[in-house]
Amino acid sequence: MRRSAERLGCDAVVTMANDDAPATVPTFAYQDMNFSVALHQVDSASDRFVNVGTRSPAVLRRMANEQRRNYDRIAGILAMSQWFADWLVEHDCIPRERVHVVGGGINHPSSLEKRPARRGRLLFIGEDFHRKAGDELVTAVELLRTGGHNVTLTIAGPRRWPMSQAPPTWIRFLGHLDGTAIGSLWSDHDLLVLPSRFEAYGIVFSEARAAGLPCVGRRAFAMPELIADGGALVEPEDGPETLAQTIAGVLADDALYDRVWEQRAAVRRERSWDAVASRVVAVIRQHIDAG
Repeated sequence: MRRSAERLGCDAVVTMANDDAPATVPTFAYQDMNFSVALHQVDSASDRFVNVGTRSPAVLRRMANEQRRNYDRIAGILAMSQWFADWLVEHDCIPRERVHVVGGGINHPSSLEKRPARRGRLLFIGEDFHRKAGDELVTAVELLRTGGHNVTLTIAGPRRWPMSQAPPTWIRFLGHLDGTAIGSLWSDHDLLVLPSRFEAYGIVFSEARAAGLPCVGRRAFAMPELIADGGALVEPEDGPETLAQTIAGVLADDALYDRVWEQRAAVRRERSWDAVASRVVAVIRQHIDAG
């Protein structure tokens, strides 16, 4: 990569798989998290939900230190979220002027042709069922149904049914789906619920909001800024009971559904990959002009 960038005379390099820098070409790392985030999760006893390939504190510490040294050599960091930008400044001591929030794009844009006909059809999307708290959601939906709420749950993502007991009749398990198939699920549901225990970004929240569906997530990582005023959040320590109450509150909130429906076009526009690319180019141009 270094040789090619220097030979071709590139103005800049944007890298996702590496944060090392070509010697003579301005390089920007585009990231949703880093090894120091993963190390913090391991140190806080949340290691079973870290998804960076290793859970060894010693290895993560070495990788985090190497990454921090690399940060000093690159032109800047393109953070997918404000949460990660703040982490880089506050925990990794990166100067604020070298961190740029550019967002992440919607991979499978879709918009409902008409508003949901009824409310109570919940949707969970995620291959890593337990990291995204699918087990808590199943318990919460069971509590809702016991309390008289007519709710159902669709689970898409895991390659096999992830719980010990067979799915009850009110769960529709779809298994693993590609992106195109996931984009077709919005029209059959009216609320995305994904209270992830660990979720560095979460493009699916933007995809749901772009389609016109509210979301329920957890007040952690980038979820609050992605959901914003388009849903509700449970706290990191909350369990199924609070999750059930939160879901019931969202389903009964007419103003919320009106707002999310009206905002869907703006979400599609502001969170498209074209919009992300424009912000990335603007950062690079500013760096070149200042150089």
